Amino acid sequence: MSHVYPSSVRAWVTLAVLVVGVLLAYVDRQILSLLVDPIRADLGLDDTRIGILQGPAFALFYAFAALPLGLMIDRYNRRNILIVGVLVWSVATAACGLAVDFWSLFAARVGVAVGEACLIPGVLSLLGDVFSPRRKPTAFAVYMVLVLVGSSLAIVASGAVIDAIATGGHHVGAITTPWRVAFLWVALPGPLVALSFAALREPARSGVTGPASGETLNRDSLRILLWLVPGLACASVAFQLTLIWFPTILVRDYGLSGGQAGRLLGLSVALASLGVGLAAAFAPRLLKNRLRPMLLWAGAGLLIGAPLLLLARNVSPDTAVLSATLAAAPALLAYCLAPTLIQAVAPNRYWGRTTAVFKLIESIMIAGAAVVVGVGSDHLGQGGLATVLILTLGLSLILGAAALLRARGKVASMQEAAA
Repeated sequence: MSHVYPSSVRAWVTLAVLVVGVLLAYVDRQILSLLVDPIRADLGLDDTRIGILQGPAFALFYAFAALPLGLMIDRYNRRNILIVGVLVWSVATAACGLAVDFWSLFAARVGVAVGEACLIPGVLSLLGDVFSPRRKPTAFAVYMVLVLVGSSLAIVASGAVIDAIATGGHHVGAITTPWRVAFLWVALPGPLVALSFAALREPARSGVTGPASGETLNRDSLRILLWLVPGLACASVAFQLTLIWFPTILVRDYGLSGGQAGRLLGLSVALASLGVGLAAAFAPRLLKNRLRPMLLWAGAGLLIGAPLLLLARNVSPDTAVLSATLAAAPALLAYCLAPTLIQAVAPNRYWGRTTAVFKLIESIMIAGAAVVVGVGSDHLGQGGLATVLILTLGLSLILGAAALLRARGKVASMQEAAA
């Protein structure tokens, strides 16, 4: 019997509710990047430890928690797993605001990571079962546009919250330190998001949709994924490192406040996300959902973005942000296409696990790159942060392009063998 998908209204309502949860997770994860210098001064940390907090403390634990959670998502009620995840990361975010030293903040970041690890595998798996194959590319593109634009605006909103707390003397009980209050404030919406998740219904799982036959991944699909997943992870690293470290560059090298840095970078990335998201929405239709053209488009874009990083040095803050955003835009495009590409290759029963493996590789790479940037900054001293960041971003873009183009070659080999 063919799979019966939910009504269009229910599908889009589900997407909207899940997007709200993803945006909250993004704020709770990312707000640390806008509070680096006050936390650094208050807890006596250096850039290496800040890099560990933004990298391994989050990314490694996120990655390894995602694997068992991805398996659970493929087998059990996805909605209920997401509800627990929201509550866990919200409590851990509040705990960040109560940290008294490096290790207590490290433990709280680990809690945020473990709570959020179920989110993307669960969300993408749910969306794959509420939208039909014909509507799925458009739905995923809309999802990515909303998440990318919304998360960019969330940086702006977070910056405004930080400035409001700093200038307005706001407090939570006896806690008056602005960066601590900021963590507690952004943790508050968590229970409301959990309630909105509880109002959703768990959809029935659809059948196999990818090139894999039966209920298992075949050899051809595995060969494609072997290059596709690392390539998409490299693209994500380039984008995420820009968001993790570029606000600190704007504060240190250009004298902006955390709120000003958040607004400037957030608005720039939001505009880029809107344009890239629209391109990703139309790409599958223009290319008729064919893997080879989509992979060529994504890989070539990463190669184009790498040289643009050189324009981000020794310029005004506006020009630096514009150059960094233009360089990150092709990475955003590849990231927007990730759900469509992965679900085009993997069968339904492997969506959660395949996405979890993607997040594992992505998170390990982000963790290592974030620490490399921090250590390099400490070693080079004044101005070294920008140099190390540009080199790391450029390498990520080039390696990502090579992997995606290699995946395209594997698709071609599979199609020729089947002809």
